[in-house]
Amino acid sequence: DASRSTADFLASIEPKTVRFTDQEDEMVDFVKDSKGKPAVVNIWATWCNPCRQEMPEFQKVWEEYQDDVNFYLVNALDSKPTETKEKVEDFLEELNFKMPIYYDYHLKTMAVANAVFFPTTLFIDSEGQVVHYQFGQMDQAAIEEQLQKLLKD
Repeated sequence: DASRSTADFLASIEPKTVRFTDQEDEMVDFVKDSKGKPAVVNIWATWCNPCRQEMPEFQKVWEEYQDDVNFYLVNALDSKPTETKEKVEDFLEELNFKMPIYYDYHLKTMAVANAVFFPTTLFIDSEGQVVHYQFGQMDQAAIEEQLQKLLKD
């Protein structure tokens, strides 16, 4: 039964064990930080073309939903030797990107999220349960559809 295995897979992801840092190298405590709001965790890299195309879509959604949903765009820093903070910052500047960005060191977030593919996006309800898991690129409408579901709960 595919839906059962999907449920098991989602249940196996533990957002409270997710660890990443902010742009000032401070460790983010996902649970403490979430303050009872739903969250979106997107794992991406500058070398990933679908990720690059998806970023402006996340920017638009973030502008609208940032008060109600916590957004964590987590760069997979160790995903390739060429993926450096400087490269990420140049890319964000080029895009005129306003969203806060986070960094996954030593692939820890990727491991917790079972992210074997970029981009990977997790939609997490206010209880800290992963309710939707997306491999691959999303557009604004697809992201908003998941956010609407999160905010209905």
